[in-house]
Amino acid sequence: MGAELLHWSPNGALIEFENPNATLTSTAVDVVNVLTGVVSTLFTESGGGGSISWAPDSSHFVTTGNVALGPLSIVDLQGHVVASMGVSGMDANWITPQGLPGYGSPVVALSPTAGSSGYRMATSDGGILSYGQGLYYGSMGGTRLNRPIVSMSSTPSGTGYWEVASDGGIFGYGDASFYGSTGGIHLNQPVAGMAATPDGKGYWLVASDGGIFSYGDASFYGSTGGIHLNQPVVGTAATPDGKGYWLVASDGGIFSYGDASFYGSTGGIHLNQPVVGMAATPDGKGYWLVASDGGIFSYGDATFYGSKA
Repeated sequence: MGAELLHWSPNGALIEFENPNATLTSTAVDVVNVLTGVVSTLFTESGGGGSISWAPDSSHFVTTGNVALGPLSIVDLQGHVVASMGVSGMDANWITPQGLPGYGSPVVALSPTAGSSGYRMATSDGGILSYGQGLYYGSMGGTRLNRPIVSMSSTPSGTGYWEVASDGGIFGYGDASFYGSTGGIHLNQPVAGMAATPDGKGYWLVASDGGIFSYGDASFYGSTGGIHLNQPVVGTAATPDGKGYWLVASDGGIFSYGDASFYGSTGGIHLNQPVVGMAATPDGKGYWLVASDGGIFSYGDATFYGSKA
């Protein structure tokens, strides 16, 4: 083992070393505790060729060039990938999180994967943060955008997702196909959210005035585009069969179309912070609203599990 494969942790308690197998087709990334002598294998790099660096507080690594983990991944001392980002072609020199796409900008959307085995977050600069089994397939992070990203939606398979910008520009990754956008259309109000159809062969975009734009096999069931709203629309969610959808305004007002039923709203409640999004329950018989302070409001068969507020 060459000395270049040894990396002391900044706190001096651990040594990370890379241990190639006999055929040099893979490399185990191990950590040894210098006090106990215990060696742990965190993950394996296929073929090697990536680079690894410690976080300043010795709690995580940043690694690049690992096909299984992602172009650039942050890994904890148990080998868990806590974030995977679309930054490639660079050495894994630890920089402040604000220097990475997705970390210097606010989160604007959360999208669970199929089976709720993970989720992804989109940030306004187009960065995608992947957690659990929510694998990374690409992002607009690091790319100059005409308008900021405002929402995202995962495909039903969980192996793809769309990002949407406030001008309605659509960016698809993995198995997310492009069905159209408002990127070249003059909008009365900016796009505020999106939702995919159940089969992933279409999607709805919703503008802040409640105007609906349907693409692929997404049908139009109505909108608030011609209605005076007390507060702007900030999000949308589709019913399980795709034959309806809800719109939610920043005061928590709910507008139901197609086979989407009304189960309640915060429209008449004083909120500490505005509502920023919503999600439907799997059977479509309820929904959650989330406020910008992390407050959760549950309606229908949506169970309350806790909140940040």
